[in-house]
Amino acid sequence: MTSIPSLFGGFVVAVGLASQVSPPQLSSSSSVAADVAQSDDLFKIGTFESYEECLKLLMDHYEDNYTHHGDLCWRLARVCYNLRQVIPDAAIKKQLANDCARFADEAVDTSPDDFRGHYWAGIAVQTVGEHEGTKYTISRLKEIRSHFEKAAELNPNDGTTFYCIGQWCFSLADLNWMSRKIATAIYGTPPTSTFEEALECFLKAEKVEPGFWNKNTLMIARSYLKMGDKENSKLWARETIKRVCKTPEDGKLEFYSENLKLIENFNIIRTSFERSQRITIKRENVKHACKTPEDGMKLQFYS
Repeated sequence: MTSIPSLFGGFVVAVGLASQVSPPQLSSSSSVAADVAQSDDLFKIGTFESYEECLKLLMDHYEDNYTHHGDLCWRLARVCYNLRQVIPDAAIKKQLANDCARFADEAVDTSPDDFRGHYWAGIAVQTVGEHEGTKYTISRLKEIRSHFEKAAELNPNDGTTFYCIGQWCFSLADLNWMSRKIATAIYGTPPTSTFEEALECFLKAEKVEPGFWNKNTLMIARSYLKMGDKENSKLWARETIKRVCKTPEDGKLEFYSENLKLIENFNIIRTSFERSQRITIKRENVKHACKTPEDGMKLQFYS
């Protein structure tokens, strides 16, 4: 999975879920089909070199293949976003963010009924906002939600999109004072949401695609906690932390730190013995479930 950007310091959306979206099957008679299929394989490798090769393959067909322009453009948005994640140079990162937005907009314009274009358009606005600042992103809150809602309408069986809407709701409900002042200055009456609405979206995501991503169950736990329902929050926090690693994102240190903090706040871990037992079990899960070197970060954390 790939990390998805933050919105005004608190809106972390759909971390990595975009890479799960299943690509459509292009006609086997199409000259672009083989290169698109190869680009998808390269994208899955997830390295700087593979992203560069993926981008080159897609760009080879960008100017001269209008028939599949939408298919090319959402993939171009996806690879620009992911390439941006692994490049340290700030100027190049900003350019890739702008390219991501340009390609996503073209995908929507060319193929308005493909949910992937709308999904990436929502992500792209936030990505550009990381460089343009809080005011830019807040001024586009309605646009972001509109794209995610359209994606959900076009594909109601994709948990990732409902997760994005849930994060939009959660972040607005949890907005700090300064961001609210900026939103009020921009909108007069700014968009609002509640933790209840966020929870509904996270539960919907889990319903349509059970177990698709551990972060979704964590957000269910956090939503219940914000609503004051500690029992249900505790249940979902337990569910989150007992799940085995499926992706590199699951293996990140901060992800499980957040889980542990939430768990320990409820005094679930009461003795050092219980903690040692849980760590032993989790370490075994990691050994059996981690597929990449990045997943192995969990071993360090649980040692």
